[in-house]
Amino acid sequence: MTNKQTQLYCAIYEKLQQVIPDLEEHLTKHMSHGKSKLNSPGFMDLSFDYLRADGDGHIIALAHGFEMNGDIVPDPDMEIRITPVTKTAEALTFQDQFVYQRVYDDYDGEPFVNLRLKGDLNEFLNQWLSNCIEQGHRIQMTTDEPEIALQTTESDRIPARDRTAERLNEKSNSGKCNEASRGR
Repeated sequence: MTNKQTQLYCAIYEKLQQVIPDLEEHLTKHMSHGKSKLNSPGFMDLSFDYLRADGDGHIIALAHGFEMNGDIVPDPDMEIRITPVTKTAEALTFQDQFVYQRVYDDYDGEPFVNLRLKGDLNEFLNQWLSNCIEQGHRIQMTTDEPEIALQTTESDRIPARDRTAERLNEKSNSGKCNEASRGR
């Protein structure tokens, strides 16, 4: 992982902590869902869903959604892998009303990483989180069932590919977020 990628993944993690107060505690407890509701016209609610543990990380979904013809339409809905040990987070998927994209996929039965999409989705996620912070979003966890699920069910989702080599690299970079951010 390059220094620029490390800085981006650390920045995303820090922004997630602002949008989701007590993020690490919620991940440890596998808190299933939460919501940030703004009472300002023109701003959509932001929803959080804990999807699953993934090795030394956790997979969550963040989504904005609007209603069209009685259905909730994602705008966007993203899966994000959070690794508390390295204090990093990365985009895995992106979905809106027009497209569904995955960074980690299969191509003719072989694992495939779309590096261009990976860069684009992480840049988008970083900017989206900045916008959410500026708008005042703060996820409040709930123990009730969500009113409306913006994501597909977990069985409809394709699990992230096993990225052992990348995880080993992340572990070797553990604690480098502070070093990388000082080098800006």
